[in-house]
Amino acid sequence: DLLVILRTAAHAMYACRLRLTSVLSLARALLEVGVPFLTSANQNTTMDRPAQPINHQSHYSEEYTFTPEDYDVYLSRRAQCITRPEVQTALFEGGITWRLTIAAVPDVDTIVRASLDSRLNRNHVLHDVEQEANWDDLYGALPISTGKVNETQKYKKWWWPSGTMWRRGKRDIGFWTADDEEWYQRRVAEICTGKGKPLTASGWRDVLKRGPKNGPKIQTRNESVQREFLESLLGFRMTADQ
Repeated sequence: DLLVILRTAAHAMYACRLRLTSVLSLARALLEVGVPFLTSANQNTTMDRPAQPINHQSHYSEEYTFTPEDYDVYLSRRAQCITRPEVQTALFEGGITWRLTIAAVPDVDTIVRASLDSRLNRNHVLHDVEQEANWDDLYGALPISTGKVNETQKYKKWWWPSGTMWRRGKRDIGFWTADDEEWYQRRVAEICTGKGKPLTASGWRDVLKRGPKNGPKIQTRNESVQREFLESLLGFRMTADQ
């Protein structure tokens, strides 16, 4: 059997309220609101060796000015990378990773069905592992050269924040909200007019600090309330990793 594994009590209670019995239906419903989840087959599992990221320009100089045409290159690269199975698992991650994925795939339902079926039939599991090195093309990572020490010193800029950056910011409250969507659409518009530029990790940290003021507090409080209710139903206290 294939299981849907939710990471928080709040998400578990949300799934229970949906009262769906089909794994596919539940997965589709969770994806509609950007809830992260895992799937696991009840048997020994293995994981394919991840494919290498798509090649792109080796580096950009610090003086380079990015344009909307560069963003078009990113969109093309993103459309290519989303055909790789290990990138399609980003659909189940929630947050900005989920939003960028659904923007790139032509048919979410087909990918959901194929992802679930392939992992069941081939004894696979969606692991909760850091795959962002494989998702660089999804986030629009760009290698920047400082031009120092024979041009070997490099760092990255991103058109979009990585999942890790997103989770550490104030916008991640466990669900994709209307405010998140407004922020996303505004960012796209800024890029298309040439105003929005790729940012460094520290630049994205500063941007994501300006999320909803009480976002993290809301998430923490909601998780606490839902966990207490879930514990009352189960009749035992849940440990930190449950």
